[in-house]
Amino acid sequence: MENERNIITTFFALVIILLLLVGMLIFESPNESNHSNEAWAGVNPTPTTATIHHGTPRGGYMEYDVQLTNCTGIWVKDSSRSYTGDKIRNCLQELGKAWATAYPTATYPPIQITDISKPGGGSFPPHGSHQNGLDVDFLYLRNDGNSTQGITLPSAYYDEDLTQDLIDRLNNLDCDAEVQVIYADSAAGLSGVQTWPDHDDHFHVRFVDPDGTGN
Repeated sequence: MENERNIITTFFALVIILLLLVGMLIFESPNESNHSNEAWAGVNPTPTTATIHHGTPRGGYMEYDVQLTNCTGIWVKDSSRSYTGDKIRNCLQELGKAWATAYPTATYPPIQITDISKPGGGSFPPHGSHQNGLDVDFLYLRNDGNSTQGITLPSAYYDEDLTQDLIDRLNNLDCDAEVQVIYADSAAGLSGVQTWPDHDDHFHVRFVDPDGTGN
């Protein structure tokens, strides 16, 4: 009789343990189980969440930012300094494809990008801005096809017509990102820009915040 009672007790104990294990599996929170894989800030090459550009170019940071690297029609000087939002990155990639079609890189230089933002944004020396992924620095285009070397204006290697076409394309983007203003040196002789000092070796493009201001 005692043995039967022990067998029954053990059986019910095992059933209770089994039910507890099944309950843990059923009610486990999806958010908790996936949290370790969620890239809440920094680089996110294939984001499931749209980039958030916090603050302003002179006092901000990013969440879910992405990295722009060398791609069709675009040469990036240093990809560790080229983090931005997913919409801006995608728009630049589309711009690069169109540029490569119009100007084959066997003859013409690609679009040349230097600084955007660091991973996650924030202070980005030597710049006072470039903090939340909305600012992108471009090199003035050359007339000799050189794809990696910049110029300082005035320069015999400066291709004003080619650079003007790039400015026009940036000011008329057909994508999910919109240019707010372009700063360039007065010596560049460009239209559709705002002249600004200390921009004789690059021009500076500022995008409208794709996710709106105030966050």
